[in-house]
Amino acid sequence: MKCRSPHSEVVNTRSTRGGSQIWRRRRCADCGKVITTYERQDLSFIQVVSSSKTSPYRRSVLFISILRVLDAEHLTDIDVDNLVDTIEQKIIIRGQDEIEADLIRRLCLDTLKAIDMNAFMRYMALHMNFRTKSDLKAEMKKY
Repeated sequence: MKCRSPHSEVVNTRSTRGGSQIWRRRRCADCGKVITTYERQDLSFIQVVSSSKTSPYRRSVLFISILRVLDAEHLTDIDVDNLVDTIEQKIIIRGQDEIEADLIRRLCLDTLKAIDMNAFMRYMALHMNFRTKSDLKAEMKKY
């Protein structure tokens, strides 16, 4: 708010981005100015389990891992944000407080394959452990 008042009331609310965000219109209780906010569910309660440790889920880690494999010339941060929203929706739907890191990688691969085969291949090369070409071929058959 321009007046920096901490007091506002919600005058309109909608679900956006397939339910991953809440759009709210708020009115300042002091000056009457109306602003729009976008709120996203905090998923830090979800524990990511890997072979060596368990840590809280962090959206930034997922965002960076997706950003690294996409063609930056053709996509914006908003596009990456939308992809991360899609993957997070798949995580939320599971309804669990713990998720295997490998499952997150597989959700990323499923999502990327549908939109960009090059990004899918780059993600697979960066995040999956292959010892031989036959390991890679076997994994590719799963998708």
